[in-house]
Amino acid sequence: MKKIYLLIVMSLILITSVGAQGNENTKKLIASGNSVFIEVVDTKNNTAGAYDSFKKHLLGEEWNRWVLVDSKDKANFICRITINKKGFNFFSFTSIGARVRVITEILTPDGKSVWKSKRQQGNVSTFTKGDALSDAMRKIIRRSLTEELYGETK
Repeated sequence: MKKIYLLIVMSLILITSVGAQGNENTKKLIASGNSVFIEVVDTKNNTAGAYDSFKKHLLGEEWNRWVLVDSKDKANFICRITINKKGFNFFSFTSIGARVRVITEILTPDGKSVWKSKRQQGNVSTFTKGDALSDAMRKIIRRSLTEELYGETK
């Protein structure tokens, strides 16, 4: 019984130390000032302007931590934005009611995923000035990157 208990404790210590090392490597990878290549995957090919919208929010006052580069070869890491535009949001205050669902992922330059966000949803409403895509990109910055990835609260 003591051997089993000892084995369990040793396994937990090993798992914890490996997880902490991976977390430290991720922190170094995404450090402020590092270069990032933005990759937009539009699953339905119907969300024009997604790259420009994300770039605007990424370089805005609220974030502006990374240097954008135009090639994976020049990047310290890759930020992949996967977009899936869905139909209607019945709780919207406009007749259009479009929803945009987005997942953000951080990858090493060789394409290995090191972090993936929860899904964020942008909505068309009077509060978002009718722009579901911009609302989704703003939520990526505030919720996914700031809170989930960096662990900061505002």
